[in-house]
Amino acid sequence: MFVSPAVLAEYEAVLCRPRFKLDPGRVATVLMVMRSTSTEVFPTRILKISGHASDNRFCECAEAASADFLITGNTKDFNNQVLSRAKSCTNVPAKAFSIATLCCSEPI
Repeated sequence: MFVSPAVLAEYEAVLCRPRFKLDPGRVATVLMVMRSTSTEVFPTRILKISGHASDNRFCECAEAASADFLITGNTKDFNNQVLSRAKSCTNVPAKAFSIATLCCSEPI
C-alpha cells in the first residue's frame, strides 16, 4: 500500500468527522497502522483531473507510486476515464476491503 502526506491527512480528517462517531483512540490506531504498513510517496505533480480536490490527492499518490490499481469504494468519482489521466492506473472496486482507498503496485 502506498500513501502520501496528503492522503494520510485526508484519512485523518474524514475519520475524525463527528458524524462518524468514531473513538479517537481507534482512529489514532488505524492511522498508526496505515503509516507503519505503507510506503510513503511524495508526489511531484499537482493533478486537476477530478472536480474534488481531495480526490486529486489520491490520483497524485497513485501516480507517484506508479500504481497499477487504485482500490476504492468510490467508483463514481474514481472512474477509469478519470484515472486514465493519472498515468495507467485502473479502478478496482473495494467491496472486500475494510479501508476505503488503497494504492498498490501489484494485483492483490
